[in-house]
Amino acid sequence: MLIQKRVVPVKTKGGEFALKVILNIKARRFVEKITIIDKLPPSLHLHERFGTIAPERIDAKRGRMEWGLNDLHSGEERVVSYIMYSKVSPIGRFELPRATAIFERLGAVHETESNRTIVVSEADKKRDN
Repeated sequence: MLIQKRVVPVKTKGGEFALKVILNIKARRFVEKITIIDKLPPSLHLHERFGTIAPERIDAKRGRMEWGLNDLHSGEERVVSYIMYSKVSPIGRFELPRATAIFERLGAVHETESNRTIVVSEADKKRDN
């Protein structure tokens, strides 16, 4: 099972810092009882809109989201997405936590992590003329 995590910047009406996180989950072989876990950095908040699959559990204090999938057949792929935002735009480079998948294959429990996702952010520079 593979998890690929991508981040896309999102434009907002208020000019807040926002990112859309996209998780591509793909099964190489048949797997079942899949739980996808992803965490938010402490400074970012979760937007109430989600992609096609909404999380089953959201722990706002710990910044943790969980999605449950029944099973994936060989070659099947699912996409999970959400938007996170902050009123204050971070400056510099930071890494988002890796997403984790826990699943069963032939009665044995396995765990896998996504790729590293790095976000480079710069503050808006206003010039006085």
